[in-house]
Amino acid sequence: MENIRYIKTTNRERVINSFLSKSFIETIRYKKFEKLKDLLHDQGVYFQSKNKCEAILYLEQIINQKANGKFNVYTNHGLTMDLDFVNEVIEIRFIDCINAFLYQDNYFNTKAPKFGSNPNKKIREVLFRFCFEFKDGKIYKISTPSLFKKYSTEGINQN
Repeated sequence: MENIRYIKTTNRERVINSFLSKSFIETIRYKKFEKLKDLLHDQGVYFQSKNKCEAILYLEQIINQKANGKFNVYTNHGLTMDLDFVNEVIEIRFIDCINAFLYQDNYFNTKAPKFGSNPNKKIREVLFRFCFEFKDGKIYKISTPSLFKKYSTEGINQN
C-alpha cells in the first residue's frame, strides 16, 4: 500500500489558500493577468524555473494563444500524484461556444466535463491543469501535473 503524504495546514491557511485558488481561476477565466501580481509570491518559483514576472508573462501568452476567442469556462478539482506529497490540481477548460452549438447536440445540457478527461477536439476545447504550493498567504509555486486523479473526500480526514 502506498503512503500518501500531505502538507498539514491550519484552518486559517486553508481559507487563504482556497481564496488564492479561486482568485487564480477568476484571473485566468477573465484574462485579468495584472491581478496575478497580488496573488504570486515575490520569491516563488513557477513552472520549474520562472520568477514571478516571467510566470505572469508566460501565463498571459499561453492562455491568450490557446484560448483566444473561447469564453465559456469549466473548472474541476483533483489531486496530483506526481509530487513528493498530495496537492490539489485545478483544471480549467475553455470551450468554443460556437463549435459546441454547431457540432455537438445538447452540449450545454449535458454534464460538465469530468476531471482528467481529454479535451474535446470536436468543439476545440482547450485544457490547462495547474498545481499550487502556498507560502506566506501567496501562491509560491505553480506546476503542471502529469499524474492526477479526481478529488474525493471519502476516506480523507481533515488535517
